Amino acid sequence: MGYKFVCYLKEDHGQPIFGVQFNQHLRDGQPLVFATAGNNRVSVYQCMDDGSIKILQCYSDPDPEENFYTVAWSYDTETGRPILAAAGSRGVIRIFSLATMQCVKHFIGHGNAINELKFHPRDPNLLLSVSKDHALRMWNIRTDILVATFGGVEAHRDEVLSTSCENTIVCWKPGLLNQTELKHNDTNVTIIHKFDYKECEIWFMRFSLDYWQKVLAVGNQQGRTYVWDLDISDPAQARCSTLTHPKCVAPIRQTAFSRKGNILITVCDDATIWRWDRVAQQ
Repeated sequence: MGYKFVCYLKEDHGQPIFGVQFNQHLRDGQPLVFATAGNNRVSVYQCMDDGSIKILQCYSDPDPEENFYTVAWSYDTETGRPILAAAGSRGVIRIFSLATMQCVKHFIGHGNAINELKFHPRDPNLLLSVSKDHALRMWNIRTDILVATFGGVEAHRDEVLSTSCENTIVCWKPGLLNQTELKHNDTNVTIIHKFDYKECEIWFMRFSLDYWQKVLAVGNQQGRTYVWDLDISDPAQARCSTLTHPKCVAPIRQTAFSRKGNILITVCDDATIWRWDRVAQQ
């Protein structure tokens, strides 16, 4: 499995772009749309058929000190229209209407920066926020209710992250390898496989999987992207390819695949956005 460089662009704020996500709710025939989070800005782009990237909308937060770290897509259950959530250093979750790119709702509750947002895979109204305040909060964006808070005095004592700074992505299985049911308070865990790569010792570098979880990608602090083909029975046999470009030299903060995995977007500390398209196998 290979990817080729197609194009790149640079956002004019010149600051790191920390987050990128494709809208995975769009179906065949609909435009390939993704959003980025960087500085006090959230931008929405479309991947065009000619290989270019077209900006569709942009939101600038009224607070110039805001720094968005993450974005997440959902949809309105009544109209089916896309919904975009974003959050960052101020700890405020903003919900955007894509029709106007206006903030239609905001949620306040965290006491520090929000590092990650994720919508429930089956309920598009449930949003989980992960914060530097050592807590996770679940919100219902339709009823505006805080459903639950995960954390507290007896919980973890450090920030909630997706991975470490050890040049490794670890695939875990809760419980023992052949265990089919998890028991309450079972602390056993099995390491299935480790995906090693190089030059990624800095904090907040995030990997991604495609929608079908057959391809894995992560960037490093030198502007290289590592891609693994996971469409195999044994993870140890996963093949890794490295994507490089002479002008891509800044840390890659996050990667994102289109629904079919045929387009890979990477975003960097120098405000650049890179598009890589999958090469058809002969």
